[in-house]
Amino acid sequence: MQLERLLAMIVKSLKSIKLALFGLLTVLILNLGFLMNTMLIKDRYVCALNDSQSLPENFFVLDKKKDLNTLAVNDVIGFHFKHKDDIYFDYNHNFIKKISCMAGSTLNVKENTYYCDGKKIAVSRSLDSKGRKIEPFIFNGQIAKGEFFVLGTHYKSYDSRYWGFVHKEDIIGIAIW
Repeated sequence: MQLERLLAMIVKSLKSIKLALFGLLTVLILNLGFLMNTMLIKDRYVCALNDSQSLPENFFVLDKKKDLNTLAVNDVIGFHFKHKDDIYFDYNHNFIKKISCMAGSTLNVKENTYYCDGKKIAVSRSLDSKGRKIEPFIFNGQIAKGEFFVLGTHYKSYDSRYWGFVHKEDIIGIAIW
């Protein structure tokens, strides 16, 4: 009975049949692992829903045990938001974003335009969706080891353009789907 309710909630929240079928398959696999009394699936993977327009996908499976040293630009990660006194999100809120620049690369900001190793990756906005002034994150230099500049694909995404880097220790997992 609980499985049916869980499946109904996931299917209702997904926006496409493709994602709904994948969500159903994932839930079945995760529950099968639990029923078989194996902790491999439960301890390694977590399902995540993106409830914003920041990325085109809404459903992700995060691998919590994948080696973070293998991360690359364009990988999608889930992480804990660790910025106190933020007016939009609570401390420790879970986010999903795409890595756009990372350790060893040079990040530069010129007139609200962000460049990673000289390639334009984003432009920050001066006002939020409610017309309030929003301050951009300014950084010019090489990104330190264990830090990631992350972005959503939607121009209104609330991401590193406004609050800076994600630290390696705050990453929950790497999206495998």
